[in-house]
Amino acid sequence: MDNFISIVLWRIMSPLHDAMKEAILKTASLSETLLTQPRRIRKGLKGDMSPVTAADLACQVLILEVLAKHVPEHRIYAEETSHPLKNRKMEQMVGELVEEALERPVSNGELRETIDYRGGNGEDAWFIDPIDGTRGFLIGRRYAIAVANMNRGKIRASWLAVPGTEESIPGVTNHLFYARRGEGAWRCGLDNSPDEALPKNPSQNNGRLCITASRGEKSVDLPSTVDQSRWNLRFLALDSEAKYAAIAAGIADLYPRKPSRRFGSFYCWDHAAGSLLVEETGGVVTDLAGAPLNWEMGERLTQNSGIFVSSTPRHHRELLPLFSGHVRHLL
Repeated sequence: MDNFISIVLWRIMSPLHDAMKEAILKTASLSETLLTQPRRIRKGLKGDMSPVTAADLACQVLILEVLAKHVPEHRIYAEETSHPLKNRKMEQMVGELVEEALERPVSNGELRETIDYRGGNGEDAWFIDPIDGTRGFLIGRRYAIAVANMNRGKIRASWLAVPGTEESIPGVTNHLFYARRGEGAWRCGLDNSPDEALPKNPSQNNGRLCITASRGEKSVDLPSTVDQSRWNLRFLALDSEAKYAAIAAGIADLYPRKPSRRFGSFYCWDHAAGSLLVEETGGVVTDLAGAPLNWEMGERLTQNSGIFVSSTPRHHRELLPLFSGHVRHLL
């Protein structure tokens, strides 16, 4: 019944889907253009010492403008705030980028108001990461643009763009992925080429088990109980939610991630969009205890410990117990 209601609601809200798709394609184009114009990327540091760029802020404006217009009653959880605009040069650069993208003048007050826009108190909520993997973006590695809609504790729809050249990771980079609960998942090229439905459990690994993880992520260290000869393991190091896209596209099979001692609970916007994409292609997403991810606690997954993503229920059932015990040992 929940899936039926979700399908009906999204057919009613199809103008929002089209507007969001257009906005994300525009943010992908903006971010890729900036990589060829390093002077305009303009970077600073947030309170936790993580980087923020003019691209993060400008892209968030483009996405939030769509939500403010179409669903002003919905709650918003977005990564960036207007605090970096206290730097006049950052403010000027973000303003230039937004005006070019929207093709209209934008005041500094409008910039700040839109970046800090957090919607209303409605039942629906949105998780937004305008540039997921900013460190990777800054040095030309993989990054993503991630947006997800939650309703009644479930991710109902998501969009995940992975800019880059097609040959970098064929079928993943230079694509926009999107999914709707109960309906499936699709991808199209960032040139807005025709949509292609993604198959269930699309693994292309022919008996190999491909594990994807963030660069330097220690949780990819293998438990001794994993029979490497049986699984024929290989690894794929990726920044950002591009890891989820790789699993949905059949390039990777597993994404284990231990809890973070330094940053605490994971942010919802770092996982929400990718989780639905994997689930709608037949995969399973839980924490390391096998519990579903709880999206209703606000910005963070405070009720969960770690992440465990599998391309098939069989992989999840067989490998979760091995990795969960191993990761606890590493901590």
